[in-house]
Amino acid sequence: MIQSAFLKVEIAHGGRPRGAFIDGRLAGLALWFPPGLGPVPLWRWAPRLGEIASFLARPAAVLRSLRLLEPVDRLRPVDLNTWYLRLLAVSPEFQGKGVGSALLSEGLGRAEREKKNVYLETFREKNVAYYEKHGFKLLKRESGPGGPPFFRMIRRAIS
Repeated sequence: MIQSAFLKVEIAHGGRPRGAFIDGRLAGLALWFPPGLGPVPLWRWAPRLGEIASFLARPAAVLRSLRLLEPVDRLRPVDLNTWYLRLLAVSPEFQGKGVGSALLSEGLGRAEREKKNVYLETFREKNVAYYEKHGFKLLKRESGPGGPPFFRMIRRAIS
């Protein structure tokens, strides 16, 4: 599965996953990039080529993905003062039950203790209000060439 390959590559690159489990089932997942960790270089994909072969066989899908990821990776801050929330996902059956907030709070607590910013982007406009409830501010609505709009957000460190 392509999602599994993406996670494996991003974890091998230094991403830090956190899972939430309910009754032994994965209810949600957060993937954090520590301060200073830049985008995943292409060479990291070499060990996973077999897992993504079906995806690579669809050039149009590859180009769409690159058009989507290029502005996301280009615009995100990569510095020693900012954690990056790469992914926050909750299984539909567990949404609205505090799973995402628990995963988010864990990372936000770490950032607060370290006096670091937290940056993210979301592709769903309805998520902007959710993240604002957790102290994030909207930086800008962006759009790459031929890609959907996305919303860049930051939660500044409290000094």
